[in-house]
Amino acid sequence: MPYRHVKSLSFAFLMLAPVCAEAQEAPDVAAFAAALNMTEAQVRSCLPADMVPGKRLPRSEREAVFGCFQQINPNVTQSDLRTAMRSAQR
Repeated sequence: MPYRHVKSLSFAFLMLAPVCAEAQEAPDVAAFAAALNMTEAQVRSCLPADMVPGKRLPRSEREAVFGCFQQINPNVTQSDLRTAMRSAQR
């Protein structure tokens, strides 16, 4: 394959990668809530209104969400959150 074709394909991949990453489906909120012994409404009430599915929250927002989850269920741990996220992936 000529160099110019490789260069064009590389450029196309770099342009499409962010689009493909944003096209990821959001985790299943019902499964996530169930794994934390919460309702879907309780989980949604803790999430920022401007949250983008598939995009990681900044650390300060993650801490606020975790604090909100702990107000609803004081037994929730960071380990529980990791387990819930794995169970919620489609």
